[in-house]
Amino acid sequence: MKTNIQKVRKNIYNYMKNKAHALEGNLSPELISYQRSQNRYSNRDFLISSFQNLVKSLKKSKVIYLGDFHSFDQSSRNFQRIMRPLSKSKLPLTLGVEFVHIENQKHIDNYLANNITEIEFLENINYYESWRFPWAQYKVFFELARESGHRILALNSIGSLSARDKRAAKILVQYMKDHPKDKLLVLFGEYHITPSKLPKQVLTRSKEKFTQTIVHQNLDKVYWKLEDTQMGRKKTQVIEFDENEFSIQSSAPWVKYESMIYWYENLLEDPDFDIHQYMMESGLKSFTENANDTFLFLTEKMLGALNFKIPSSYIEDFNLHDHQKMSFILKKAEAIKSKSVSKYFKNLVIKGRSFKVPNTNDYYCSNYSINRLSYLGGVHIWHLKRKLDKLQTVATLSSNSQEKRFTFLVYQFCYAYFCSKIINPYRKCDLYADIFEKSRMKENRDTHYYKLCLELIEYDHIEIDINKTLKGLSLDKVYKIAKIIGYMFGDLFFDFHFEKNSKKYLSINEILCEKEIEEENYIDLCKALLPKRKYKAYKKRFF
Repeated sequence: MKTNIQKVRKNIYNYMKNKAHALEGNLSPELISYQRSQNRYSNRDFLISSFQNLVKSLKKSKVIYLGDFHSFDQSSRNFQRIMRPLSKSKLPLTLGVEFVHIENQKHIDNYLANNITEIEFLENINYYESWRFPWAQYKVFFELARESGHRILALNSIGSLSARDKRAAKILVQYMKDHPKDKLLVLFGEYHITPSKLPKQVLTRSKEKFTQTIVHQNLDKVYWKLEDTQMGRKKTQVIEFDENEFSIQSSAPWVKYESMIYWYENLLEDPDFDIHQYMMESGLKSFTENANDTFLFLTEKMLGALNFKIPSSYIEDFNLHDHQKMSFILKKAEAIKSKSVSKYFKNLVIKGRSFKVPNTNDYYCSNYSINRLSYLGGVHIWHLKRKLDKLQTVATLSSNSQEKRFTFLVYQFCYAYFCSKIINPYRKCDLYADIFEKSRMKENRDTHYYKLCLELIEYDHIEIDINKTLKGLSLDKVYKIAKIIGYMFGDLFFDFHFEKNSKKYLSINEILCEKEIEEENYIDLCKALLPKRKYKAYKKRFF
C-alpha cells in the first residue's frame, strides 16, 4: 500500500512540477544557478525537530529569514505563525519584505501611520505592476504590524539576483546599526535565503557578530526523504539542518506548483485580480482548462493507491462543471421533486461548494484546485464502491429519518476527505480537541453546532441517538454538522489506519463502503476511529 501511494504522489508531483516549469519559459543562467544551489543545500542530512526548538532559535537570533514561494499563500501564513511568539518579546520587531521596492519606504511608513489609505498605498508603490502576486497574502503583515507597533522595511530593488541580494544586505546591515535593539524578520524569495546567498551577504557586510536563523518552507528534497524513510508526517512539520537552519514542511510540494500554475494561467495578465477574496466571494476562476483530464487523472491515481478495481467505463462516466455551467446546475437542482433537497443543493451552488449533482453523473466544482478535484474524485469513488443508484441520494436526503440523512452525509464527507489526503497528505481539519474548544467558546451561531457534534461522537460517555440530537434541524444544518465530523473521521482514517496499514483499515472501509447506512454501524465507526482515552487529545496540527 505504501509503495503504491508513493508512486501516486510522485506521478502527481512530476505532473504538476513539469507543467509549472513549462509555464516559466526559458530561465536565465543565474536563476538556474540559484535553483541548483537551493537543491544542493536542501539535499543535506537533517534531524526531526519541533516548533519549540525553532522558537528557541528565533528568540536568540538577530536576523531571521523565511523563504517565500510567492504564488503560494501557505508561505505567508507560516510567516504569521512565526510572528506570534516574536511579537510577545520585549525587543522591537521589524519586518523586512521583498514585495516592496526600497524607493517606496516612505509610502510604507505613511500607510502604517494611517496617513494614506490602502488604495493610495497600492497605487503609490505600483503594487500590481511591480509585484503582481495576490495582495491578500501580504496585506495581513501591515495589519499585524499596526496592531503590535512593528516597523516594515522595504528590501526589493532592480537588477540581477545577486545584485538584489547585495542591496538588501546593505539595507539590513545599515538598519541594524541605526536600530541596534531591533530583531529583524525577513520574508524573501526561497532561492535567496540559502546560506550562501542573502544570509552570507549580511554576515559579510556586518562588522558585528550576531546569530541568524534561516527557515525554509516545503522543500521538495526534504519531503521525499521523509516519505522514503517513513519518518512519519504527523511529527515532522519542522526539520533541522543545523542549530540555526530549519525547514517547515506544512504542505505537499505539488500543491505549491499548483499555485504557480494557477498564477500563470489566471493572474499574471490580470494583476488587479485578488484570487483569495474573489474565490471566497464568487468562485469565478478556473484552475486549469483541462479540469476533466485532471479529475480523471487524480481519480485513477487514488484508485491505484486504494487497490480498487473498477471498470474504466464506470470511472470515466462523469461530467465536470464549473461556474460557467452554474445556471445548468441550478436547473438540475430546481428539478428535484423534494423541495427541501432542491433548496439544499441550490444553497450549495450559491455558497460555492463542490458536490455530486443528484440523479445524474454530474459533478459541480465552482473553482478548480487539487484539493477540490481530489475531494470530488473521492465522492465519485465512494458512489461507485457503494453502487448507489442515481436516485438514492435524493431518496436518502428527503427521508424523515435524520439518522439516514446524517449518516449518509458523514460517510460521504469522510471518504471524500480521506481520498483527498491520498493526494495531499498535509490537509488538516478540526479534530476532537478543536471541536471541544469551539463548543466552549462564547455563544455564537456556530457554538451550538459544535456542541451537537460532541453529542454525536462521545460514544464512551453518552448514548448516541442521532434522531434525538438532530430533531427538527434543517438539511443545511445537518450538512454542516456532518461535514465537521466527516472531515475529522476522514483525517483519522487516513493518518492512523491507511498510512499505517492498521488491522482496522479493512473493517472501517467496509463500514463506509458496504455496510448499511444506519446508526448502529455509525457508532461502530466512531469506536474504530476514536479509541477510548486517546481521541480527546487529538488536535489539528499547528503547521
